[in-house]
Formats: sequence, structure tokens, C-alpha cells
Amino acid sequence: MLLALWGGRPYDARMHTAGARTVGRRGFRATALAAGLAALVMGCETSDVDVVREAGISVAGRYRDPEGGNLVTNSSGASVRVLDLTQGGVRLEGVDNNGVRFGGRIGRVSGQTAWVELTGTTTAGAAFTLTGTITVDSTTATLRATWVEADRQGGVFGTARVAGVVPPPDVNDD
Repeated sequence: MLLALWGGRPYDARMHTAGARTVGRRGFRATALAAGLAALVMGCETSDVDVVREAGISVAGRYRDPEGGNLVTNSSGASVRVLDLTQGGVRLEGVDNNGVRFGGRIGRVSGQTAWVELTGTTTAGAAFTLTGTITVDSTTATLRATWVEADRQGGVFGTARVAGVVPPPDVNDD
């Protein structure tokens, strides 16, 4: 025997038929509650991007060409001279000297080198992808990457002062 969600009464098909009183007050509440919970569960997303993972390396810093030139060559829009990069685990966010926002992540870390990818839109409105590496030597990081837009490609080179390689946490198996 099926029990209805509202009140534990035996299932009665008449409760669901069209008519003046199709679902009782308790039935409506139970249905609304079930629909709300379903919408909440279906609206939740889980992925590795939602979980903050430690990268084992700190690449956050203010990147610029050590010789004072442009950080990015051959980009559309205004010249990119500085990139302020912040890091939360493997997530990266940046803002350049023009106020353009970058978003991306660290894909892999090997020793003192992190493979990175950042995306954004230039001041001219062109979408770009920056892909390359950041190598950390003590507290200096070096960014070497390729800047790709739909109609052009350029280079990226800059250095920044950073926190450096993050030692793994101590594990105590007491």
C-alpha cells in the first residue's frame, strides 16, 4: 500500500483528480517543499573548480617587463604593461594596468614551475587566452607565455616578487 506524502494516509487516487479540491492543504505544502528541495539540489553544481585545492606554489604578484617595456607584445587594444595576479588555491585572477580582468587557473605544478592559463577581453573587445608557465626562484617569479587572440598572437614576459614555493603541510600520524 502506498502512503501519501501528506500525513501518512493511504494513497487515494481521488486526491489527484481534477475537481474543486484536488490536493489538500498538507498535500500542497508537501508538494511545494519537494519542488523547492528539487530546485535547490538541481541548482547546485559540484566540480573541482568549486573546491579550493592547494597549488603548492605561490604565483601571486605584480608582473611587469623587467626592462620597462610591455608585458604583452602584439595585443589588440591598449598596451599591457602590468598584470596584478592574485591566487586562491589553483584559481587565478588578474587585473592589468588598463583595468582589464583576467581569470584562469594553475593547471599543473612540477617543482618550481606552474602551468597557467588566463582568459579575458582586451580593451578593443577581442577575447584572448594567455597560456604558459610561471617559474619561481626563491621569491622571484618569471612569467613566460603566449597571448592568443582570434586574429593575432603575441608573447608575454614578465617578473614579479612572490611568496615562493609553499612547503607541504606537516602530517602527524599520532
